[in-house]
Amino acid sequence: FVLDESGSISYSDFQLETQGFMNALGSLPADGRLEVSIVGFSDSSDVVADKTLLTATGSNTLRNALDNNPKSDSGTNMSGAINTASSILSSSTAPSKIICLATDGAPDSESATMTAAANAKAAGITLAPIGIGLGSSGKNFLDSIASNPPIPNPTDFNEFGTVVRNVCVGIVQSAINLEL
Repeated sequence: FVLDESGSISYSDFQLETQGFMNALGSLPADGRLEVSIVGFSDSSDVVADKTLLTATGSNTLRNALDNNPKSDSGTNMSGAINTASSILSSSTAPSKIICLATDGAPDSESATMTAAANAKAAGITLAPIGIGLGSSGKNFLDSIASNPPIPNPTDFNEFGTVVRNVCVGIVQSAINLEL
C-alpha cells in the first residue's frame, strides 16, 4: 500500500485515506499467504511497515503502523514512493507483486514518476493507482502509469474507503487465484 501524506490532503481526509487502507487490509485473507508493506509519501517516501506476513499478528502490526503513521505537509514525491515500494517488492519472493497507490494530486515530477512506473512494470510489478477527486489531467496522468487503466477516481475521501478495498483486494484476490 502506498499512501499520499502530502500537504494537499487535510488531516480529516488523511484519516479517511488511512481508514480506507485499513478496510482493504481487513478484507485480505490473514492466512499467511500474503506479505504487505506500507509506504507513505510527501516530499520524500518512508517505509511505514516493511514486509509483514499477513496473519492475525501481522494484521495487528500493520494496523498499528497505519494508526501511528503521521501526516506530512509537503510535496508529492510520487516517483520516490513508487521506487521505494518497488525496492521492497524486488526483494520479495512473492509470485505476484502489486503497488496499490492512492493520491489526490499531481506528482512533483511527472517525468520521474513515469520512469519509476515504467521500471516497476518492467520488473513485473502491477501498478494500481487510485485517484481521489482528480481533474481530467490528473486522472489521465494516473491512467498513463497504471498497469490496467482506467484508474478509479472517487470524488472524495468518503468514497475512497470502498474504492480502495474493492480495487486493491480485487487485484490481490485475482493474483491469489492465478497462483493456485
